[in-house]
Amino acid sequence: MGRWRSGIIWFDDEKYIGSEITFQQPHHSSWKLEQKIIEHEYCYDGEDIKAGLIPEARAVFTCRSLDGSSKEAIMKIKKQIPYSSTIGKSSSARARQATDTLSSGQRLEIEALEILTKAGCSSTPSLLAWKEEKQDQDSWVPGGCIIYILMEKLPGITVDNFYGQLDREERDEMRRSFKEAWLECRDCGVVNMDDAIRNLLWDRENKKCYIIDFEMWFRPKEGTVWHDYKYIGWNLAYTDQEDLYDMSTWQL
Repeated sequence: MGRWRSGIIWFDDEKYIGSEITFQQPHHSSWKLEQKIIEHEYCYDGEDIKAGLIPEARAVFTCRSLDGSSKEAIMKIKKQIPYSSTIGKSSSARARQATDTLSSGQRLEIEALEILTKAGCSSTPSLLAWKEEKQDQDSWVPGGCIIYILMEKLPGITVDNFYGQLDREERDEMRRSFKEAWLECRDCGVVNMDDAIRNLLWDRENKKCYIIDFEMWFRPKEGTVWHDYKYIGWNLAYTDQEDLYDMSTWQL
């Protein structure tokens, strides 16, 4: 479901790179998009649409403030895209699909970042601003939902493609820091459910791990405690045994 690939670049450089995005809340600020980091699409049709899923594309950009400070930040943009079978149809046909919401529950990530930012969490990006708008008449779904989320740019890199190439000492350091980050997020009121190393940033110089991408999360309860097997879920350790508590079988 939703695995079909369109081959379309939904966030093309010509339209987005160099464009200026303005926020009115919490205060007026304008930002220029500089570089696209990544883009994803979630294409749906037929039974998926009947089930209430809404096709969307999302991209993450680096951006820079236009207030003269040259401050850098990260901007995530999510927008509705056409049903797979209607991509080649007229603009008016695609406009009839317009909705003011997205399947991913766009408010979930915003809510999580608001909670973490208010709590002063040091292990996640601060939420700087966000807004919802309707796509213009030249967009893929005229009148469809488009959301902009402006976040703090954190130091560090993603290591999902070469984590195993890090030496054992550095992997141990990253695991220790990840545990601290997970516990801090929990204590601030948010637990990320999207367990994957792709949602971690590793600041090698300061030995600090950050957790990002809070599109799936829950509020912790009294029984929400740390277990070492979370390292496996987050791809920071590996075992092919069923007993996840037996760390003697782990590859660290």
